[in-house]
Amino acid sequence: MGLRSALLLAEVVIVPVGASSFDAAAMTDLLTVVDLARDYNPELDVRMLLSRVDTRTKDTGEMLTFLEEQSFSVFKTKICERVAFRRCISEGATVHELKRDNAAIQEMNAFFAEVLG
Repeated sequence: MGLRSALLLAEVVIVPVGASSFDAAAMTDLLTVVDLARDYNPELDVRMLLSRVDTRTKDTGEMLTFLEEQSFSVFKTKICERVAFRRCISEGATVHELKRDNAAIQEMNAFFAEVLG
């Protein structure tokens, strides 16, 4: 109920989604809520951010295809599966604050630039 209410008022929604077939299957409820919200908020802009991307698999391409079939906008930036992000959570910090993983910092900078761009 809370998500639906938020989507009725929002202009833009950023949804982080894992890049796997399991994540695609789990999106059924989200797709339903987004469709309902768009009935009352047709200007709602839902943008997907692929996260936990494993570059060694084909999952990212399959997820991109799935999202395109659902007519979602997808950020060009992809956030890869990195130890740095898990460490940030446990330390209550950002990758910028920890300064331990330049690739993670670059991914976040690219995402911020795309959002603000």
